[in-house]
Amino acid sequence: MIKYRLILLGVLLLKLGSVFTDCTEQEDQNRRNTIQWFIRKAQDSFTCLDVYLGIDNLINSGNQQLLINNETDNYKVPLDSSKCLIIISNKLTEVDAVLKLGYSPSLVIILQQDVSNHLNHLDLRRLTIFSKCLSTFTYWDLHKQKFSGVWSTYYSTVVFDKSQDLTHQDSFYNQKIRVGYNEIPVFFSLINDNSDSQTQEGLWLRTFTDKYKLQPLFINANYSMGGKDPDTGDWLGIIGMVRYDEVDLAVGSLGTDPEINEFLSPSPQLGESYASWVTRYPGQVSPAYNILKVFDKYTWTGILVSMIFATAVLLFLSNLIKSLGFEQPDNVLIALLPLSLLNAEGMPDWFLFNNKRLLSGSLLVLIWALASTLLTFAFSCNLMAIVLSPATGVPLDTSSEIVERKMVS
Repeated sequence: MIKYRLILLGVLLLKLGSVFTDCTEQEDQNRRNTIQWFIRKAQDSFTCLDVYLGIDNLINSGNQQLLINNETDNYKVPLDSSKCLIIISNKLTEVDAVLKLGYSPSLVIILQQDVSNHLNHLDLRRLTIFSKCLSTFTYWDLHKQKFSGVWSTYYSTVVFDKSQDLTHQDSFYNQKIRVGYNEIPVFFSLINDNSDSQTQEGLWLRTFTDKYKLQPLFINANYSMGGKDPDTGDWLGIIGMVRYDEVDLAVGSLGTDPEINEFLSPSPQLGESYASWVTRYPGQVSPAYNILKVFDKYTWTGILVSMIFATAVLLFLSNLIKSLGFEQPDNVLIALLPLSLLNAEGMPDWFLFNNKRLLSGSLLVLIWALASTLLTFAFSCNLMAIVLSPATGVPLDTSSEIVERKMVS
């Protein structure tokens, strides 16, 4: 059973107790203000999920909030749909349990009980550590550079130690960046261990890295675009490399969908992907095809069945009359009678004896003669219409027509 508490828009549903119970109100407020500042810095324009591990929620940041009380086995389910995770806890072990599931948080905040030196034991990026009731904090930025600071009540903002070089804090300039790639002709390839500016995405990536003086480290995804494993639910391929923080960005003619957009941030659309095919130019249909298309397949089937049934009945009546001692023509002539009537030949007098007519046989021949007349008129009219207006093949408009015409091999 999954045991976690979901909190929307900062509405508190679970009370787990305060982190620091013996701090003054001002110290507690300074710490909350500092946490709020870092959350806003980390989330940028995204809506993040604030995850509190083993502690009460501290602030109302406007984000969705998730409170988990030591249920490390159940983190995976509620965290899968967020591309921005902010983890707040007082235990590194709880944070480590989340990291081992493959999640890459945008910010980690540790509320440390002791006042000893702040250490980044998990080698995290964007980690902030507070100590009990102290206004100071230690922050490791995007590149794991260490900075110390304090909340200033005078300026109502975070103030960092000016003895440190703050110009490179969370900066893209002159940093290493991991790039996952697939070599796709025209779209992306490498040349001299750098992106080929003769390809579409290679030009864009080269422009980006040159602008910020980045040092790209290219990691080959071996033509694996990525998808979700149906058994484990894990993401594979180059999508999984970005999802689980193996690379910082990915290139190589990639596509996206709403499910991927839940946890990754794709670039604006660079092109369209659509199915295409080539067919021959439609030409005139052969005469034999025109004749067959005079009637549809159901009409042709009905005509054939009717001819067989009429022939069988005529043969039965003729042989019955012959057994009674009356003269009858050969069975071959009787079997060809339905075809002869279709060819507009005369009505036979086979069922006329001593000026008396056999009603059943004569009625059958009369009905078949009328039906043959109608069929002959319909066939002649349809054939003349086709000959006067020769049919041409209809070109394909949609991919579904390929399946409907059974053109898939």
